[in-house]
Amino acid sequence: MTHVRFAFRLLRWIGATVIGAAVIAVLLLWRLSMGPLELPFAREYASRSFETSEGRMALEARRVSLVWGGWQEPVQLVLGDIAATDANGVRVASVPAVVINLNLRALAGGVLQPTEIDIDNVRLDVVISREGLIETFLPQDEEASSSRMLPVLLEQLLREPDPDHPLGQLNQVRIGSARLRIDDKTTGFVWDAPAARGVMVRDQAGVRMQGALTVQAGGHKAEFQLSALYGRSREQLDITLRGQNLRLSAFATAAPQLAPLAELDLPMEGVIHVTASGQGEIRNIKLDLFGGAGRVGIPGVLSPARDVDKVAMRLSFAPAENQVRVEEFSVGFHGPTATLTGLLNLKDRAFQFEGKAALKDVPVRRLPEFWLEPLAKGGRAWTLANISEGTINAITLDFAVFGNLDHPDDLKVERSLAEMRYEGLTVRYLDPMPPLRGVSGTMTFDGKLMRFEVASGAADAIKLVGARIDVLGLEGAENHSADIEVRTRAGVPDTMAFLAHPKIGLAKDLLFNPKRTAGEVSTTLRLKLPLVKTVLMSEIDYSATADIERFTLQNAVFGMTLSDATARLEVNPREMKVTGRGKVEGQVLDVQWRELFGSKVAFRRRYEVKGPISQAVLSKAGIGTMSSYIAGTVMLAPLVYQVPAAGPSELTVKADLKQARLAIPEIKWEKAIGADGQATVSARFSGSPVPAATDFDVRAADLSVAGRVELRAPDSQFARATLSRVVLGRTNISGELRRTDTGYAVDVKGPALDIARFLEEEKQAPRIDPNAPARPLSGPIVAVTLDVGQVLLKQGALPAVKGTVTRRGERTLAADLQLTAGTAGPTRVTLKAQGNGRQLEVRSPDAGGLLRAAGWLDGLVGGDLDVVGQIDDSKADPPMAIKVEMKKFRMAQTPAVAGRDVATLDGVVEQLNKAGNAGQVFDKLEARVDKAGDKLIIRNAQTSGNSVGITAQGTYLLDREEICLAGAVTPAYVLNAFLSNIPIIGWILTGGEGRGVFAINYTVRGPIDQPKGEVNAATAITPGFLRRMMEGSCGVSGAANQAGNPEPIRSLEERQQDRIGQ
Repeated sequence: MTHVRFAFRLLRWIGATVIGAAVIAVLLLWRLSMGPLELPFAREYASRSFETSEGRMALEARRVSLVWGGWQEPVQLVLGDIAATDANGVRVASVPAVVINLNLRALAGGVLQPTEIDIDNVRLDVVISREGLIETFLPQDEEASSSRMLPVLLEQLLREPDPDHPLGQLNQVRIGSARLRIDDKTTGFVWDAPAARGVMVRDQAGVRMQGALTVQAGGHKAEFQLSALYGRSREQLDITLRGQNLRLSAFATAAPQLAPLAELDLPMEGVIHVTASGQGEIRNIKLDLFGGAGRVGIPGVLSPARDVDKVAMRLSFAPAENQVRVEEFSVGFHGPTATLTGLLNLKDRAFQFEGKAALKDVPVRRLPEFWLEPLAKGGRAWTLANISEGTINAITLDFAVFGNLDHPDDLKVERSLAEMRYEGLTVRYLDPMPPLRGVSGTMTFDGKLMRFEVASGAADAIKLVGARIDVLGLEGAENHSADIEVRTRAGVPDTMAFLAHPKIGLAKDLLFNPKRTAGEVSTTLRLKLPLVKTVLMSEIDYSATADIERFTLQNAVFGMTLSDATARLEVNPREMKVTGRGKVEGQVLDVQWRELFGSKVAFRRRYEVKGPISQAVLSKAGIGTMSSYIAGTVMLAPLVYQVPAAGPSELTVKADLKQARLAIPEIKWEKAIGADGQATVSARFSGSPVPAATDFDVRAADLSVAGRVELRAPDSQFARATLSRVVLGRTNISGELRRTDTGYAVDVKGPALDIARFLEEEKQAPRIDPNAPARPLSGPIVAVTLDVGQVLLKQGALPAVKGTVTRRGERTLAADLQLTAGTAGPTRVTLKAQGNGRQLEVRSPDAGGLLRAAGWLDGLVGGDLDVVGQIDDSKADPPMAIKVEMKKFRMAQTPAVAGRDVATLDGVVEQLNKAGNAGQVFDKLEARVDKAGDKLIIRNAQTSGNSVGITAQGTYLLDREEICLAGAVTPAYVLNAFLSNIPIIGWILTGGEGRGVFAINYTVRGPIDQPKGEVNAATAITPGFLRRMMEGSCGVSGAANQAGNPEPIRSLEERQQDRIGQ
């Protein structure tokens, strides 16, 4: 029971104590919340002494108070106005305050150790040596009495917490006011921060420092926030300064070396980070600054200074390597922006900078502000002179420069590689040519070569689809040149107008009137030229290719239009070449056009055309009058027109005539479509559209002709045609046709001349009214000279024909021909004017041989022929009266020859043999022949020999080749016809001269090749005058001799003499 009461009393005492303590604590806290509670009695207890690196030091507090900062803070014992004295009692520092955190553990142990200390009036001098070391000094003066405490406190913060050391629990040191002075021996720069404050806090890594300082320079103040870490191992020091309102230009006057900072006149803010060793050796400095509107300049680089609206700068400096790394330096120039990155290497006062610069969104008009003069002076000069308008989207420059810090304006370029993107530029390339506008693309530059790669643009109506412009030789200030490749697309009319520019200097005859053209052209132009103020065309090395599509050229040739053409043009200073294919009047032609430039060339101009030429094209070409001679399609393979450098132009045409129908109606010649045929024509032009000479060679079917046509120089009229070869069927001749004062002269020579087709054509010609009056002669006189081995007829030939024939219009005016038929001698044919007409004479010593050779008659042997004809030219179809006389001939049968369809006297010989000796020699044949139109009328033809006498009369139709002869055959002619010489009675008994008492009438009718004969045997015993009445006339009026007009009576002796030729 006693124990229970004791426990109960103990609990009541404890509760009262706790409650009392709680009440006291509450009252104490309430008091502390009203402000510090001064504790004068504790001053002696709070004084301490302890060992430091500076020796033994004693702290004596003049004020002691309790401070409570709120429920989240501990109750603190604050010692104020503390004097620090060394072992000799010398005051070395004054400390404004020392803070001791009160806790139960510390109170129970009876140990009070400060956790925070405040100090004031600290002065720190920092010297950056030329070797890059940071050294600190703590000046000892009355105004900075706390400076010597700073290393002591820093040392305590670096140590691990020590409950046995008076400052073993120190966690924080606050510096209420300090003055910082920095002396940079590398630049001579000295600047002060007179109003600094900060705090040092113990950390696991070491001592962290936070603070603020104000830097003054040139009347300008800059605010910095300090953040630093001093490693617990004392091997590293990291310092970070965050500045505001930093104007670098304010430091320009602090030292001569800092004079360039005067060009950086703008407010900036950012971070400066310094990394150093524990011994103060600077390892790295980093700057990360940015600013607003102001002015920025860099002597020797960006000078004078430019107005800017923003700046950002990130730099790092490694003193051990003497390198400054520019991670970013960007400047906004109120629109354009520039950035710079690179590495600056320093060696004494010399420096080298390698980096990359970028410039964006620069109007071309502002390009001079940013293209530094030391960088590619030549390229800069050319660009600024020839490029205007538009925008530079971006320029990147990879470069290396070197120089000396003492002479920053004397900057040397070691390497320069540039790239640029641009749009909307205007580029002048060859004044006064139209400039390229709206140019967009890229540019690269390596210090020697500036290359523009153009994606788009236009020169007037010429659209630029791509281009490359190389500006060469830019390593120097002179001898610049350009190598240009331009790809364009435009309409042909616009291209022609562009090429007509005088500066290009193309000959006008190389260009077409733009109004005549249509189509599209894609062009690639290459130029190499010097970049001087005045460029001559001879100094430009150029070449171009053009691909033309859907090209149309009106009035291309002979008034015809070239359409739907596709071509490729290539041109350079030595040659222009065009190859293509197009349609002319629907015909597809391949065309090649070449122009050679220079003084010594194979030719000046050459056109080559291949393809089909239809009749429609020929008609439009003005050759429509040849429609009766040519039809279908002529294949040019090829046509070549060539203009030499000197001398006449040449035209050569090779044509395939297989798909053409050729005809020469005058000679009844024709080549059908599908038959082989070729033609070659060559002509020479001497300053005239009409050639002076034209050579031709035609081979088609059985026709082969070659020769030359020459024209007179003054008026381009026909002068001469020389035929070196004329082969047509059986004809094989050569000759010449030349103009004379009155007409033409024709020379014909060669092995054979076939006139059968001409004679056939003459037979089929329309007939002329024989009674119509003749029309006056008109037209040129044609004089023909013949020297032909054979003149071929339908069934035979006239051999060895020589002589002349003169014609005018349809009339033969004169002739003198000689031919050799047989062995008796030459035959001569003459035609000459006589009175109002002409006289024809044919004299042949061998009429049989002539008729046999000509294929007119076989079976007549010998015969001295004399034909005289009088032609009456008063009629449109002149009649002719012919007297025929032939002596000493005979008739014979001829053996049949296969294929020879010639009239013979075989039937006549058979009949005559019945009456006498048909093989006798006839003394003489006399006949009168009248020609009227196509009819030959034979009158009073008679011949006789010793055995047989013959009379005949009748007609021969030339157009039908039909004969009708009627007459009498008198056997034993000499005796039988003797009585015919008796006057009156002889005529009654015999029927007239050449007839006999006994005779047989006959009639021959039918085609000349196969006539049919009839004999009236009853006439053998009929008196002569009755027999003559029974004799057929074949429609010949006045066939019988009129009794009142008998021919003169000749004696028998005279007749016999006639027969024997004496």
